[in-house]
Amino acid sequence: MINKKQYQKEYREKNKDKIKEVGKEYREKNKDKIKEVKKEYYEKNKDKIKEYREKNKDKIKEVKKEYREKNKDKIKEVGKEYYEKNKDKIKESRLMRKYGLSLEDYEKMLVSQKYICPICKEKLDINENNGKRIVVDHDHNTEAVRGLIHANCNSLLGFAGDNNKILLNAKEYLEQI
Repeated sequence: MINKKQYQKEYREKNKDKIKEVGKEYREKNKDKIKEVKKEYYEKNKDKIKEYREKNKDKIKEVKKEYREKNKDKIKEVGKEYYEKNKDKIKESRLMRKYGLSLEDYEKMLVSQKYICPICKEKLDINENNGKRIVVDHDHNTEAVRGLIHANCNSLLGFAGDNNKILLNAKEYLEQI
């Protein structure tokens, strides 16, 4: 005769996928409710949680590290999915953090430049993803944004150290060949 604990253990083992799917469906249907319960729990137990985290910092760090190593592919896939769903949000966040530009400011710059790179005078294409991709050109000393240019054109300026004399010398050199 199987006792109740043994039966439950065997049932869970046999029906792992079904249980997982039911749980996933429940969480999907009840996102807001679960979020609210978690929020209430956190508010009620904030001090205990902080104390536990502080006390077990190294253990938590190790568990997270093990999880990341064990689930690299899953984490990568979730990251890709998030990126695909939030490209504009991510782009705007990066633009704001690095250059103080909103997506609207970026778009206005493209329009004001008539979608033309001021260095090579070729079209700036927002769909390019190689040397012709669009980058924000800025002065590394003042951090002031100068414009939108192709990545290769930006590299040209960077390798020359934004030095006009070097760029003019390079121009003269190319003209005499």
